[in-house]
Amino acid sequence: MTPIVLDFLAHNARVWPERQALVELVTGRSWSWADFDRDARRVEAVLRSRVGDPQGTRIAMVSRNSAAMLIVQQACIRSGAIFVPLNWRLAAPEIAFLLDDCEPSLLIHEDVFTDLLPASQACPRLIVGEKQDDLASAMASVAAHDVGEGRRLDPEAPITILYSSGTTGKPKGA
Repeated sequence: MTPIVLDFLAHNARVWPERQALVELVTGRSWSWADFDRDARRVEAVLRSRVGDPQGTRIAMVSRNSAAMLIVQQACIRSGAIFVPLNWRLAAPEIAFLLDDCEPSLLIHEDVFTDLLPASQACPRLIVGEKQDDLASAMASVAAHDVGEGRRLDPEAPITILYSSGTTGKPKGA
């Protein structure tokens, strides 16, 4: 029997396309369900262009709470990638440890955290921010025909790795 996987984002974009889905309090920008769905599909296409088939790969993100984080998370879920949000409040050596541990295929981070991240991390990067926004540029360059419908995913496959606080040793991904 084939499991049914509900894509709540696509569903809500069909049922309530103009209803408000997200509001970013810091900027005041808002997304309708249709906008949220469109941006997640574009980021999914960007992930495919940067890492090939993202199924099972890890996409790490260092960002404060933002709409971009939710959009990237949904794109990862749709593409089969594993979303790894990292705490921007950690010290540089702690973030370096987590990046070494999770071995991301792509690192997405806010421009303000560039100095916090280890230069030795070999994976490709996309930057999100006011000074430089590689992710927005990459999303804008995605042609309509490159935006897919997502894929049927295994409901047992992991979608996120969250790291423990490491109070009894090094943090562990769960």
